[in-house]
Amino acid sequence: LHLCTALCVALYTLKCYDCGNFVDEHCSDIERECPSGSDRCLASRITQYTGKEISTTLSDKGCIPASHCVEASLNVGKYRTAFTTKCCTTDLCNDQLAPGNILYLLNGKKCIGCDGTGFCNWNVDCVDNEDHCFTNTVVNNIIIQGCASEEYCLKTQIAELPSHISTEMTCCQGDYCNRADSTGGSLLLLVVTVVSLVIFS
Repeated sequence: LHLCTALCVALYTLKCYDCGNFVDEHCSDIERECPSGSDRCLASRITQYTGKEISTTLSDKGCIPASHCVEASLNVGKYRTAFTTKCCTTDLCNDQLAPGNILYLLNGKKCIGCDGTGFCNWNVDCVDNEDHCFTNTVVNNIIIQGCASEEYCLKTQIAELPSHISTEMTCCQGDYCNRADSTGGSLLLLVVTVVSLVIFS
């Protein structure tokens, strides 16, 4: 009995619905067997805001390691991207789309903002789980600054997270710690995964 149980567990392969990539709300549910190491079914959503208004919503489904079930947010003041997930562990359990980001609660933290167009040094009020300030150098040495959740700062290697075409990203904690003259403690992150530039696309 114990041998059979062990063999059954070893031979079991999780099945999930897969969209193939981020799409609009009309996700075609294709059944897929998960590869080794992916033990969760995922439904994820990217919600892009201009101000407080939703400008774009993209959804995805697929297989994922448990460690990649994260929620994250990046905010430069004028524009914000929120990434939400719903993970589950049974066959084809990701038949529903992930919930959208409906919170927009100020958390009291403040950062310097820069939207990549040359307009910088305004104040950004951080919301929800945005507990870090960041400075991100993207293509052509364009600087983007604002608020970010810890997941963006510590888990930028996760391909599911919407991100920038980035050469380096610096995160720090403390109000306005991403000022050019700030010497506050920061974490330098080399972002080696190239992902689509979703905020300004």
